[in-house]
Amino acid sequence: MFRFALTLFSCVALLAVAALAPSLAAAAEEINVESAAVSFREVDGKRIVTLLRFRATSREFSLSSPYGVYDESTEMMTASAIEGERAVLVKSGENAFEVSAADAIAIHFENETLSATGDVIFRSDELDAWADELYVDRRSALEERIMGLVARIRGQETAELVQAFLAKIAPDDRLILLSGSVRLEREDSTMESSWMLVNEADQNEMISVAEPERTVRLTIVTREDEAGAEPQQ
Repeated sequence: MFRFALTLFSCVALLAVAALAPSLAAAAEEINVESAAVSFREVDGKRIVTLLRFRATSREFSLSSPYGVYDESTEMMTASAIEGERAVLVKSGENAFEVSAADAIAIHFENETLSATGDVIFRSDELDAWADELYVDRRSALEERIMGLVARIRGQETAELVQAFLAKIAPDDRLILLSGSVRLEREDSTMESSWMLVNEADQNEMISVAEPERTVRLTIVTREDEAGAEPQQ
């Protein structure tokens, strides 16, 4: 197993045994990688690191998959899945969660920008969710994508409800955006919709929207249901 570190401060890939100036080492954020094989190449003047069967860790994050690519120019790491073997990202500590995907997961470890595609599963202490796509980022970074979804809404009341939800979200607040065949399960409810926004800091705050001409499906578990009665829909 090959081990090395990628510095986020300088954007230079370093072997773990390579000499590094003490002042730079103290300032740099690192991604620590264990991989079956690693290649370094230049593409259009950009340094690209290719990883095979790897596990990358940085602070509270751990990313693993059969194949990965790290672009030093953007500091983005992309983990790709293969048939029967998913890409997996785990975050520990505050707002802990786990994401797995049948296609790919991309993350910027320093600013915690995250996207996942392909039969995505998201699990946290507050909820479990399934979707075609998932994005975790600050509202300002997701604004264009959110506005594209809002533009598809036909009902004025629905659009106003979405805007009322967004009015409470500051530009630097972080959101979880789930899109495409969304299903969410909580202890007290389940929900199915076209897309959903969740406040990462308080996952009890969310809004769920259906495709035009369709409806959101919501099942609420009542106290009687918890005691063993038939669920009411």
